[in-house]
Amino acid sequence: MSRVTTKESSNQDVIYYNSFSRENPEHIIDRGYLYRLKKRYNKWKKYYILLTNRYLYFFKSIKDYENNKICKSIDLDKIIDTVELDPLSRTRLHCMLIITPLKRIRFCAESEEDLTKWLVLLKTIIKIRREAVSSQQANI
Repeated sequence: MSRVTTKESSNQDVIYYNSFSRENPEHIIDRGYLYRLKKRYNKWKKYYILLTNRYLYFFKSIKDYENNKICKSIDLDKIIDTVELDPLSRTRLHCMLIITPLKRIRFCAESEEDLTKWLVLLKTIIKIRREAVSSQQANI
């Protein structure tokens, strides 16, 4: 049984943390399905979501993803916060809200594990973006 030393663990954390940096070439961080509440019709629509280190991309289906037919995208620099929501209905139990300057977008995941995964990823990105802005302002 191998043990991970503190130094190795710290290096792994730095590599993971740096993978979210906007300065790196665009690459996929994660992907999966989320339901988005369409306010206009008050209906839930299933999207295939692709998270890169720069954007959150929406595709109507995995086939659209394979054909690179982007339905919508959100620049990660525009995300102010993401928060977990109480269940929005009896069938939509695992919900979150993404807050941008112009919109508040409600999403639901199919499981609590999926919701936790998306919240951790998005909150990590928000934290990294804030730290980058703070360090740039400190260097001015």
